[in-house]
Amino acid sequence: MQIREQGNKIQLIRTHYKADKKRTEGKVFDRFDKDMTTIPDSTRQLLTKEEVEQLENYLSKRIETEKLDRLKLYLSNPVYGIRQMIAALSVDEAKEGFTQKTADELYLAMSDLKKALKKAGFTQPKPTAEPKPTDTKTTDLFPKK
Repeated sequence: MQIREQGNKIQLIRTHYKADKKRTEGKVFDRFDKDMTTIPDSTRQLLTKEEVEQLENYLSKRIETEKLDRLKLYLSNPVYGIRQMIAALSVDEAKEGFTQKTADELYLAMSDLKKALKKAGFTQPKPTAEPKPTDTKTTDLFPKK
């Protein structure tokens, strides 16, 4: 059995050998919504035991891939969201729905984020001293005569 995503549906295809054409031909024998995470009962009745296992494996791998993609999306540009929050906190009208409880939750989340970064192997950068100018004197390229 072949499994193919087509639009917002998952199609199940069986192939049969056609002796007169000397090749295999695939026929869609069932389809269901792509958003489903389990096999519908009507579809399960059409499948063999091996096909049920194959489809269950396909659906579970698809769910894991979608979860991983969402997690990667969260890490793709975290600084942008933080900078937008900083900008929003400087505008009084934007702060109207922001409560102390939300701020407390944010502080707790930042603490958890710091721990998660450390656990993942990302150390906090050390503060660096301001670079010292090496030569404060300007060199005269065109000295006066």
